[in-house]
Amino acid sequence: MKKILITGSQGFIGSYLCQEFLANGYSVVGVDNFSKYGQVTRPHDSHPRFKLVEMDVIDFDASNILPELQ
Repeated sequence: MKKILITGSQGFIGSYLCQEFLANGYSVVGVDNFSKYGQVTRPHDSHPRFKLVEMDVIDFDASNILPELQ
């Protein structure tokens, strides 16, 4: 199964991207820090092939990669 990482997955454009990739059979890992809209839920949140990681990519530490991002 193909896997894709979408940053800003809970935002306007990211939400549409998640829906499209999930509809096309991808496994999607979404990364968002909720800085623009605050805590929001999207229809794709409950999809079995979607995993949300709440973090700011600026704080990414390559020496401590989360399993979801591998």
